[in-house]
This record gives sequence, structure tokens and C-alpha cells, in this order.
Amino acid sequence: MWAEVIDQIDLLHQASVPQLLINEIRIQRGDLIEGPKKKGNDNYSRQKFEQCRAKCAVWLQVIKTSRLIIDEVYDQIKKEQLKQVLHMLDTIYKVSREFNGEISARFSLWQNGFQDPDSNLPGMLEIEEESLKAYLTILFK
Repeated sequence: MWAEVIDQIDLLHQASVPQLLINEIRIQRGDLIEGPKKKGNDNYSRQKFEQCRAKCAVWLQVIKTSRLIIDEVYDQIKKEQLKQVLHMLDTIYKVSREFNGEISARFSLWQNGFQDPDSNLPGMLEIEEESLKAYLTILFK
């Protein structure tokens, strides 16, 4: 039973990868060539930004839910399943840490309307902190 639960959590994690943020990092590094910007496509950009924010919110909930489940049923979960969760949390942590360190990517997103002009640069600090906290909690349980 817990194998199925862990697999579903992993599927949620994979489905909610905020690819827009990852691509922005790759563009800033020159690993990915940015396509031409289309004028008059603000609605499409706004929709992509909203989808990305939703995926970040799902990631945060996946992290918190994983930690709560593992805390409650730690003794019933096999080591392979724990490794699967730890790998997922490690991946989330690395992506969020990398994004948070890429000021130019965050600034570019902010300039393009990812967040309101009056708000701070977009970041994944809470996701970075929660994934590390969950990882360490599970690792040292």
C-alpha cells in the first residue's frame, strides 16, 4: 500500500515541475536559446506564469505531505520507498536552490511580469527550505 502512495507522490512531483523557471535558468546560462518574444501575447504569458505559480504551490504541498506521511508511518515504509522520497526531495531542493541563486533569471522573470512590479523578485526560498527540512527529518529519523 505505501509503495502506491509513494509512487503517487512521486508522480505529483514530476507533474508539477515548474519548467518555466528551470528554462529561465538555462536561458540565462546559455544552455537554452530563447525563442522570439511575440508581441500582443500577454494573456498567454500571464497564463504560463499562473501555471508555474500553481506548480510551485503543488511542489510545496508535495514536500509537506511527504514529510507528514513519513513521520506517521515511518516504520511501515520500506527503505527503497524512503530512498525514492529522499531522491524526490533532493531534486526539488537542488532545483529551488539553483533558481534562488540565479539572480539574472529571477530578474528577467520579474521584468517580464512574472510577479507584480511592486513585489520582490520571484524566488523559491520556501520550497528550498521545506525540501531541505523534510529531507533531513526523514534522513535522521
